[in-house]
Amino acid sequence: MRSAILNYGTLYTAGVVRYIHGSEPAYSVQVWLRGTPAEGETWGLRTCPVAELMTSGQSVSFTAYPANAIEQGHLPFDGFLDGPAPPAGHLLVGLTWKRSDGATDKLVEVRPVSGPQSTDVDLFKTS
Repeated sequence: MRSAILNYGTLYTAGVVRYIHGSEPAYSVQVWLRGTPAEGETWGLRTCPVAELMTSGQSVSFTAYPANAIEQGHLPFDGFLDGPAPPAGHLLVGLTWKRSDGATDKLVEVRPVSGPQSTDVDLFKTS
């Protein structure tokens, strides 16, 4: 899985997730984001489901909103809220998905907030 963040605003974050390699589908894909908190936002934490099913090569757009108290209680990453927020222009991105055998996989990385002309976004083009 790989993510690109296309827009980070005060009310939402938009991006895309691409399943870049794998032979089995990914189920219940979800994104968690941490950035600089907006007014009234705790931790700058945002989340949303991305897709119930993704296959290799597929890209899915998402729009994440501030996590409410219940969602914050279900954050699946240890240490995600520890330490300072990522540097300006970047977000901490966590992806979770289930494999065919029911096990959960996770990926956490710092990603730049990209524009539509960004090299990161070009990685998601398919021929």
